[in-house]
Amino acid sequence: MKVGSNATLNGTIHVTYATTWTPADGDYVRVLDCAGTISGTPTFDLQALPEGLAWDTSSLFAQGVIKVVSATGISGINASTEFEAGVYTLSGIKLISGIKTSKSSLERDLKSQGLGAGTYIVRSGSSIKVTF
Repeated sequence: MKVGSNATLNGTIHVTYATTWTPADGDYVRVLDCAGTISGTPTFDLQALPEGLAWDTSSLFAQGVIKVVSATGISGINASTEFEAGVYTLSGIKLISGIKTSKSSLERDLKSQGLGAGTYIVRSGSSIKVTF
């Protein structure tokens, strides 16, 4: 949709895609080409993506797009969902086994285990890199 001034989105944004498109991490769909600002409180009805991918709607108001992102790692975990993980150095040395944490408390929990500022790999099914 192309808008010559400001746009307010308060309805439902439906997105479906053709079977000829194979979504990949980094792809995006331009929902709105807006000359002004974009605001509102839309809801989304988005076609399911293949396993391991998810929609990211955080760029809608700034850029008018929704993105396809990897749903693995910490991005695919709800902030309050507890998970068990191992913590490794970037060179693969295991520092902690079986830490129980959540996305929202990960940094605090790692610090409470005595880890200093740095970059670590947290592995629970899939791996994520954490820097604090």
